Amino acid sequence: MKDPPAEMPQDQGQPPLIFRTIPIYRPLARVVRLGKQVATPPKTIGVRYVAAGFAFLIGLGTLLLSLPVARGPETAWSLLDTLFTATSAVCVVGLVVVDTGTHWSVFGQGVILGLIQLGGLGVMTASMLILIILRRPVSFRDRIQLQETSRLGNIRSVSGLLWVTVLVTVLFELAGTAAIWYHLDGPGGNGKGLWPAAFHAVSAFNNAGFDVTGSLSSFTSFARDPIMLLIVAVLAIFGGLGALVLMDIVGHRSWRAFSQNSKLVLTISAVLLIVGFLGILAAEFANPKTLGALSLGDKATNALFHSVVARTSGFSTLMVKELHDETQLLTMALMYIGGATGSTAGGIKVTTLAVLVLASVAATRGYEHASAFGGRLSHQLIYRALAVATYALAVVFLGTLLLAITEQFAFRELLFEVVSAFATVGLSTGITPDLSIAGKLTIIGIMYLGRLGPLTLAYGLAQRAREPSYRLPERDVAIG
Repeated sequence: MKDPPAEMPQDQGQPPLIFRTIPIYRPLARVVRLGKQVATPPKTIGVRYVAAGFAFLIGLGTLLLSLPVARGPETAWSLLDTLFTATSAVCVVGLVVVDTGTHWSVFGQGVILGLIQLGGLGVMTASMLILIILRRPVSFRDRIQLQETSRLGNIRSVSGLLWVTVLVTVLFELAGTAAIWYHLDGPGGNGKGLWPAAFHAVSAFNNAGFDVTGSLSSFTSFARDPIMLLIVAVLAIFGGLGALVLMDIVGHRSWRAFSQNSKLVLTISAVLLIVGFLGILAAEFANPKTLGALSLGDKATNALFHSVVARTSGFSTLMVKELHDETQLLTMALMYIGGATGSTAGGIKVTTLAVLVLASVAATRGYEHASAFGGRLSHQLIYRALAVATYALAVVFLGTLLLAITEQFAFRELLFEVVSAFATVGLSTGITPDLSIAGKLTIIGIMYLGRLGPLTLAYGLAQRAREPSYRLPERDVAIG
């Protein structure tokens, strides 16, 4: 017989005890783990929200300007005229159907000035700045869209660029206000000129073209005041360059250290300024209704001033309706080009013109790539420049066609009005207050499209576009 197995000690060989947790804790643990993994998604603004933001500002401005306190004594209220004024202010255009200095009270003028300031900074920039102030996350997609729509530069330093943009705007406006106030009132002034000085300084730097001089006369009363014209022209020039170029100038102070964008902007802007000055001076030198009645110095000052404002702000010391045909054509070309990308000016932008000219020169010489200042321009950049110019031409063509159907004015006047509205300049031959309801609504739509910008529209339309996963064979077609 086999001996029975020896008894194992009680503390050895015992099966381990298994403890089960209460099931109620399992889902709780999963929820906690899930909560740690899921973060708050970044706020997304997008091009559609920019368009909606401008529309909201226009609606808010219309509501505020509709208040009785916003109008002057014995002035009638019109919803269409109020909407037109709010749109022109938000889009920093300057086209008006009622006189800003007499139709609106100080409160109404303050509302217009606020709309100009918000429109100049841009809803996209303002929204991004608010998010940064609140320390809320901003999506990478929004940073890309901000760079595409306003060209604020390096996407890794958006917050700093936004703060600098606001700071530069405020400093230039304060300096312009002080300069205009000192010039008009002098050191012993009673302070009554402070509000007009602030209004014109903000309007000039934001290239809005609104004025409170009265009688829909713009700056014709300053035609023989070169100091006032030079102050406003300097504000318009710096506003048309944009914060990025100004930062480049202040930060580097050397032409070699400037970026390719800044070099193109400064070069093309200088060329356009000189061409506009010489062209206007030569064409209007003997015109008794414009420059002919002025002295030689005032002729040069007014020609230079008109060359500046034709691309940007829309202030005018000359009666646009009395300009010769060639001068009006040159003015429309300058308005169509506009200022720098990311600035308060409109138009297709000077860099767009530069890219198209350089691409045309390269194609004429048989080069495969265009270049400027030692840097090659990508084909994608050229395509975008071509898209901007094409969209702008399409809007101008369709807008002029609509006005030609609804209005009884000369074709040249209608074309001038449409180009000015789309380029957000604000110059007019004087037909704006006399447009029909359909004509005013058409100009409102054109101003809205012009402020959003062709590049923003094209970028928004292409958000859902996808490149095909295959390549088609190349085919040549006959052109030229």
